[in-house]
Amino acid sequence: MLSQQISQTVEVFDSPSVARAGSESLDPVIAARDIYNALAPCEAACVVFYCCTRYPLEQLSKELNRYFGDIPVIGCTSAGEITPDGCRKHSICAFALSKQHFAVETVLIENLAAFSERDADV
Repeated sequence: MLSQQISQTVEVFDSPSVARAGSESLDPVIAARDIYNALAPCEAACVVFYCCTRYPLEQLSKELNRYFGDIPVIGCTSAGEITPDGCRKHSICAFALSKQHFAVETVLIENLAAFSERDADV
């Protein structure tokens, strides 16, 4: 019987490539802080979040932008959130893509109804 030696290259990074976070606080100040504290070690290229409609979205947006600064933050409301602790309602969940592993570019589409396949060609 032939034995095969398998060689692996393992890269070790200081931060995870994708980090996850969640908060069940409906207070946008506390929720944003919870999300930031969990995701900060990732050194994010961008942050994506889903939250319930009970959040005051303007204040939540302000708090997330205050914490994440120049890092793009993308989000929307949802009927339920999948957090690191499982499925939840009336919460916020987020993930961050590490800048060590991802390059991210965001584009604002102001009129989605008028956006065409041709517009998608970049």
